[in-house]
Amino acid sequence: MVFTIENQFQNAMTQDQLELFLQPQISMNQQQVTGFELLLRWNHPTQGLMNPGQFLDIVEAGRHILPLGYWVIEKSIALLEELHQQGHQGLTIAFNISGRQFEDKHFAKRLISKFNTANIGDNYLELEITESVAVQNYQQVKNQLKEIRQAGIRVAFDDFGKGFTSLSYLSNLACDKIKFDREFGHNALSSKPTQNIVLSMRELINTLNYEILVEGVETLEHANWLKKNGFDKVQGYFFGRPQPKSEALAFYQRCNEKGALLDKNDQVIHLHPLINMPKANNN
Repeated sequence: MVFTIENQFQNAMTQDQLELFLQPQISMNQQQVTGFELLLRWNHPTQGLMNPGQFLDIVEAGRHILPLGYWVIEKSIALLEELHQQGHQGLTIAFNISGRQFEDKHFAKRLISKFNTANIGDNYLELEITESVAVQNYQQVKNQLKEIRQAGIRVAFDDFGKGFTSLSYLSNLACDKIKFDREFGHNALSSKPTQNIVLSMRELINTLNYEILVEGVETLEHANWLKKNGFDKVQGYFFGRPQPKSEALAFYQRCNEKGALLDKNDQVIHLHPLINMPKANNN
């Protein structure tokens, strides 16, 4: 399997078998789509559509991960240019890269060079790396992230709360957004200790002036709890699954036309407080 994927992936990159799906990122307070995260898919000639979990670990350990990273960057910038030309200038496009990308000492300069040749403004392109990579490769990541942010590219740390989170490291790294891991946020619904931790982390991160986005929001109950407890930016199947570009942008347009967030059936999503406060006893 490793040998097969490693050899076939070269063809995947040269024969347009790779595709970036778009998953919406939502502001519950503004009731609108604020951007998209780009998620890799492989249209395999015999296996059909493959998710990253089926191949990305093997690719990351092999020789194709760095070229793949630059391919994703080029596609992300091209999409952002296309959106700006169509008048969608308020959207953020977030793309993921491997921690191994930082093995290239010229990575930041190459990314910035590609970004500067594009006709897009600052703070619309967002690089995502896992929080664990940022901590484990602290020295080699720190300086490059500083350059990247100074050039007008946003930085987000993904999977916060999944591993051994270190706020002392994160407070010294250039960052714009912290993405709470799916389980970290979802378990707060059923676990009071986790709930206390999530709310405490929100307060701490707010003091660092980082934006927070909660991933894995799959139910109205979860969305309501987050909104009630001061969270705004979310991402998850309840608000939209990853889709091909044409379908994702059509969904975004329908939301704009309705002036509201829509579910998978194009019905308006009504967010309400999760807990109804008991009526006052007048006796």
